[in-house]
Amino acid sequence: MCRLGKFDILNNMANLISGDLLKKQLMKVQKSLIRLYVIEAFDLSCRDVGSASDPYLKIQLDDKIYNERDNYQMDETNP
Repeated sequence: MCRLGKFDILNNMANLISGDLLKKQLMKVQKSLIRLYVIEAFDLSCRDVGSASDPYLKIQLDDKIYNERDNYQMDETNP
């Protein structure tokens, strides 16, 4: 019975150590490549007076902004 108790303590300690290592790896700052595919949008609200919206894509991540305002979709609520 005593050996089982020691075995459980060793397992728990191993899990704690591996958990700490995992946390360190997950929290480490590293460069990553992110690809975002925007396939479609639907049922956008009308923002223009007298016509449908002219939607465009704008994405911001921290201080970087990707703006597609020049490529708007004329009078389209389901681009």
